Amino acid sequence: STSTEQVEHFTINLPPRRRSLEKKRVQQRNLTIPIAPIPTTSKKKMTIKIDKSLSVMHNMSRIDPCIYLGGQDGAAMSLDTLRSYGITHILNVTMKMGNHFDDKLTYLRIQIPDLKGYDISKHFRAANEFIIKVRLTGGKVLVHCRAGQSRSATLVIAHLMMFRKWSLLKAYCHVKECRPVIKPNPGFFNQLRKLELEINDGKENTMEVSDLSHGYANEMLATTPLDG
Repeated sequence: STSTEQVEHFTINLPPRRRSLEKKRVQQRNLTIPIAPIPTTSKKKMTIKIDKSLSVMHNMSRIDPCIYLGGQDGAAMSLDTLRSYGITHILNVTMKMGNHFDDKLTYLRIQIPDLKGYDISKHFRAANEFIIKVRLTGGKVLVHCRAGQSRSATLVIAHLMMFRKWSLLKAYCHVKECRPVIKPNPGFFNQLRKLELEINDGKENTMEVSDLSHGYANEMLATTPLDG
């Protein structure tokens, strides 16, 4: 059938800020986030349904139709599980865990230490290009580090910012909703803030590092994706 383009939306309902802000970061209380069109041969409307049972059963969480985010224990160690979810590629950013199924799946291995002083931003481009290639081939990718909280989460957030042109706030809140345990270390988060300034031509950042400890972003999470 003829290829068509579908546009997904989900809504973040922003509650009142509980403390004063030095900068005005969010101007609307109800913010609708457009997602870049994805070619599809189906006319059925696509939705992103969050299956939180995945995180418990297989230590991975579905971020969108292409991306899964998780830790090294669970799905990353089970070829049957990976195949059952249609995963064709793996982005492995652990320091020690090898590529267990490199004869069956396509891997990108980037050894990244979870240290706040480490420059993870130098891997943003390679990770983003790898995930885009997965999208273009109609595959699915599992991005994982040891726990699926800091390194892999940072790269997934960076991808959404670069590919979707989302703000840091939008990308972080979406990934946090899908996988509540994420917690990029402060150094990685600052590098995401720098990435945001590069993407938005030096305009204001939408989040500060202090927002993580104060739980500000948690208050902004979308409770239910549209049509999800």
